[in-house]
Amino acid sequence: MIAQNEVKNYVPKEVTQQREFLQNYQNYDGRGVVIAIIDSGLDVSLDGMQQTTIGSPKVIDCMDFTGAGNVDTSVIKEFNNNNKNNIIGISGRLLNIPSTWINPSGKWHLGIKSLYELCSEEALKNIIVS
Repeated sequence: MIAQNEVKNYVPKEVTQQREFLQNYQNYDGRGVVIAIIDSGLDVSLDGMQQTTIGSPKVIDCMDFTGAGNVDTSVIKEFNNNNKNNIIGISGRLLNIPSTWINPSGKWHLGIKSLYELCSEEALKNIIVS
């Protein structure tokens, strides 16, 4: 069970009585349950989305259904021999990959998309170009 001081405040704990519930039912924390979430605003990089209470990965797979396939990610890069945490992106910028990211293949699929390609014509009218 997560210690009280380690519980993050993603959901109001007092109103939902989460702490009391987990004290009474320590194994009722979702283990063994797989849930599909279809949400365009889920940030899977958040600390609270990394591991379950028993150390298993919390996110099994992540797909972007808001425009799946809109960004070509066929460009594959690997770390330079000189630096194990950097790759050169498609735009030429140096991309720093956090050392906590685990990528057994060592191959990173890169893609780039212009903001102008993602916005509607109406939204583009509101973008000021200087």
